Amino acid sequence: MNDEAKTYAELLEEMTMLRQRNAELEAQAAEHRQAEARFRLLVENSTDLICCHTPDGVYLYASPACRPLLGYDPEDLVGHSAYEFFHPEDRAAIAASHATVLEQPTVSTVSYRIRRKDGMYIWFETTSHAIRAEQTDEIVEIHTVSRDITARKQMEAALRESEARYRAVIESQVDLISRYRPDTTLTFVNDAYCRFYGKTREQLIGQSYVFMVAPEFRDLVRQETENLARNPRQIIGEYLNYRHDGKECWIQWVVQCIRNEHGQVVELQAVGRDVTDRKRAEEALVENELKYRMLFKSMGQGFYVAQILYDEDGMPCDFMYLDVNSAFEHIIGLQQEQLIGKTYNELVPPDPESGWLDCFKRVALTGIPENYTFPSKIYNRYFEVYAFKPDEGKFSALVKDITESKQMEAALRESEERYRLLAEAAHDMIFILNRDGTVDYVNRFAAQQLGRLPEEIIGRSQAELFRSSDAEHQKDSLRQVFEAGQPVYIENPTQFPNQRMWLGTWLVPIKDEAGQVKSILGVSRDITERKRIEEALEKRIVALTRPMETAEGIAFEDLFNLADIQHLQDLYAKAFGVAALITRPDGTPITQPSNFSELCGDIIRKTSKGLKNCNYSDAMIGKYNPSGPNIQPCLSAGLCNAGASISVGGRHIANWLIGQVRNETQNEEEIMQYAREIGADETAFRAAYRKVPIMSQEQFERVAQVLFVLANQLSTSAYQNVQQARFIAERKRAEQALQSKTAELDRYFTSSLDLLCIADTDGYFRRLNPEWETTLGYTIAELEGRQFLEFVHPEDLDATVAALSQLASQNQILNFENRYRCKDGSYRWIEWRSYPSEKMIYAVARDITERKQVEAAIRTLNAELEQRVHVRTAKLEAVNKELQSFAYIVSHDLKAPLRAINWLVQWLLDDYAEAFDAKGQEMAELLMGRVKRMDNLIDGVLEYSRIGRIIGQAEPLDLNQLLPDVIDSLSPPPGIQVVIASALPLVFGDIVRVQQIFANLIGNAMKFLDKPQGIITIRCEEAGADWQFSVADNGPGIDPKYHNKIFQIFQTLKPRDEMESTGVGLAIVKKIVEFYGGKIWVESEVGSGSTFLFTFPKQGGRL
Repeated sequence: MNDEAKTYAELLEEMTMLRQRNAELEAQAAEHRQAEARFRLLVENSTDLICCHTPDGVYLYASPACRPLLGYDPEDLVGHSAYEFFHPEDRAAIAASHATVLEQPTVSTVSYRIRRKDGMYIWFETTSHAIRAEQTDEIVEIHTVSRDITARKQMEAALRESEARYRAVIESQVDLISRYRPDTTLTFVNDAYCRFYGKTREQLIGQSYVFMVAPEFRDLVRQETENLARNPRQIIGEYLNYRHDGKECWIQWVVQCIRNEHGQVVELQAVGRDVTDRKRAEEALVENELKYRMLFKSMGQGFYVAQILYDEDGMPCDFMYLDVNSAFEHIIGLQQEQLIGKTYNELVPPDPESGWLDCFKRVALTGIPENYTFPSKIYNRYFEVYAFKPDEGKFSALVKDITESKQMEAALRESEERYRLLAEAAHDMIFILNRDGTVDYVNRFAAQQLGRLPEEIIGRSQAELFRSSDAEHQKDSLRQVFEAGQPVYIENPTQFPNQRMWLGTWLVPIKDEAGQVKSILGVSRDITERKRIEEALEKRIVALTRPMETAEGIAFEDLFNLADIQHLQDLYAKAFGVAALITRPDGTPITQPSNFSELCGDIIRKTSKGLKNCNYSDAMIGKYNPSGPNIQPCLSAGLCNAGASISVGGRHIANWLIGQVRNETQNEEEIMQYAREIGADETAFRAAYRKVPIMSQEQFERVAQVLFVLANQLSTSAYQNVQQARFIAERKRAEQALQSKTAELDRYFTSSLDLLCIADTDGYFRRLNPEWETTLGYTIAELEGRQFLEFVHPEDLDATVAALSQLASQNQILNFENRYRCKDGSYRWIEWRSYPSEKMIYAVARDITERKQVEAAIRTLNAELEQRVHVRTAKLEAVNKELQSFAYIVSHDLKAPLRAINWLVQWLLDDYAEAFDAKGQEMAELLMGRVKRMDNLIDGVLEYSRIGRIIGQAEPLDLNQLLPDVIDSLSPPPGIQVVIASALPLVFGDIVRVQQIFANLIGNAMKFLDKPQGIITIRCEEAGADWQFSVADNGPGIDPKYHNKIFQIFQTLKPRDEMESTGVGLAIVKKIVEFYGGKIWVESEVGSGSTFLFTFPKQGGRL
């Protein structure tokens, strides 16, 4: 029973625990649902693009952020592969990241370019991770979060450029430059650093720089680095370091801290200078650029977070500000402390027409974000608000002041309506064409010309509206505008339904915000009449400008308006009662007959024989006669006729004929006989003859004289017309040449990278090229017409006014420099070359700001270097004095005891020879050898110290003569041959030093030869600005590990007891070679002989 009770109690306890667990799970589920809702709200309102993809990259979901980022709606992306939108050059990197996500349980981040809906590419940074099924562990989805990093990429590019400049400056330095982390790990070293330590950059980076200093300084260096990380400052320290050749060098290090935006030390930069080398002054670093720039700026839109307030019915009625940004403060005109804790209704008077509170209530109730635009009478502004509910009981809004854009929209609508009315009222054909050639707009006048309604034209292509040849010609012009983006004017004939007309058309590009041509505005005008007049005028000009010497010359109708001449001829004939006609020199008519009689016009000239006789008579009567009129009876009917020739420049071009009158002396029967000859009707002929006017011979001659005067006047006018036409043609050619040259100069003016300026001597800008906008930041419109002295730096005004005075006096100004103010308030240095021409100034200028900055930096560095050189020189002088004292001490105080020891031993040997046994004799001789060795060492040290301190006389040295003397002085032993294998040059230097170089190298080769037959070969060849000498032998060779050691003073490869040597010779050679600006090295392997090579400058180096 007790067990059952216990079991029952346990069951009750377990049930209680299960209920509690169930309650906890339900609470967790509710919390998860709330979290899911918050996360969904966060995703929907996130400015990052959040997407779900199938494992192969097809979009399953895209957050609304795709609209502002890419211009696509989410449904535009769903179902498409993301690879469709990637930049072709980035697909491989994306595929690699994709494969990583599919193969490994990791998060992958990749940067790439993605195409927007408008065709442009922006940079995305996307983090991807795979979602796996719980049961199968298979990947079912890939979730990505993408952020627009275009601005960051641009900043990174600028930063890389800055770093490249910085790196170029660093790499050009001879100082040792490095950067390292607080844990002493190297992150950067320059070339000089690598050369100094004899290692590559790859070998050094990642290693601790502490191991580059001598062991006794390493703890101190570590401690100072730790102190700098805690207390950032600049320090200067000197530590013992080892060169790549094992040489100890004291390096002076200047260490500075590099901090992040939080003030924490992230790196240390060290600049080291070899303070043991007293030969040269090192270049200093120029200014360091800032390593880090601002990564982001304050939000441009107003933003606030508020607490939703509810009424007694639980409905949202107001909200209280919890936090606001500075942009919102600016929009609403209140400070943060005036807003926080206050409600909207407390701060803003009721404004029911705005509808803003209604929008707030909808978002507060539904949680659905809403874009709302409304006018505020209180602030007299337009606002665009994106309202959303970030959390339960909270309300947030992004607020943008769009008043200016609204005003611009209203002005744009008004302007568009005004221009539409103008277009519809115009008698020009106005139209807009899309990129595909279809009509987007056409005015009524253009539609009327095409015989259609506007709505019947819109949407149609040119090929549907015009003949194929006309449409093809238009297509070429349109393509030119779309490609170049510049207006084009064309003239071309076009066939319309009722007529063919010439059109003069302006094609103007209409561009989108990105500057791409999206459509073309065309305005066409009927220029058919103008073309007809131009064609006629062109023909006349061509004719009139022909050389007068050509036989075909000039036609009468080319010189005169025939309608005017016809009217003059009619008036003359009517006034004098005669018939009149103007013909060509061959008698063919030019004008219509005036006052012709029935006899001549209707009877005689109607017969073939009579017409032929009349034309012949006209030619004869009009024969060229500059002295007077030709007066004679008609060669056809015998009536009174006269003619006067019309000429131009002595060229007979026409005849003016009069006549068809008779006098009382003429016989009617004779004229009737002529009627029978030509086959005319005699009755009609007689009746017509009797109607011919009668005029006395005297009267007819007076009328002919008037004709002659009139014809001469026409000849004079014709000549003047020719001269005027030639003047017009010449002027037209000159104008065309001037236009061509002007266009060429304009192209140069607008495309020049220099600053081009035309000003007047009163100091006003008259014309500037676009490069001024790039340099100063002002638009051309803001500069032209203003006095340039307004922009000159106050300190440069006097010099500029003086230069302007010189220009006003017609003096050129070359290489003048002054500073001009930019639109942002900064100043740029400008260098001018100005040329005056009367009241105008023509100038070419160049922005030299960067050059000025470099010059200033160089002056600063030069001053610093001069100071350092001064200090170093003083130190060198002190050291030289110390060396001179040392040399004196060595040469006198040290050698004197040696000489005493040597004499003492010699006296002992001479005076007490019998007292020494063989061993004593050997020890005495050994002592004398050691004294001799010590004497040679002292001599070597003295010689070594003199190099570079005591400079001999430099002179030209012919090595072809000097080297044999050196060889003879060394007295090569039998079995050793010294060969000069090439011609030797003339060098400039101190003869003693040059002899020392060759004597030491050749003497060493002789000393260490280990073969019965030794060969020492001397060669010389050109090596750029240097001569390269080599001294090669067939001796035992030198192990490469000793190649650097042998050039150090007192260093020998064999014990001195085996091979007597001071170890100073090669050190002296090295010092001499380097003193002259050369270098020396050895190439050798054990058993292969040795070749010592050194360079010597052709110009003598340091003389």
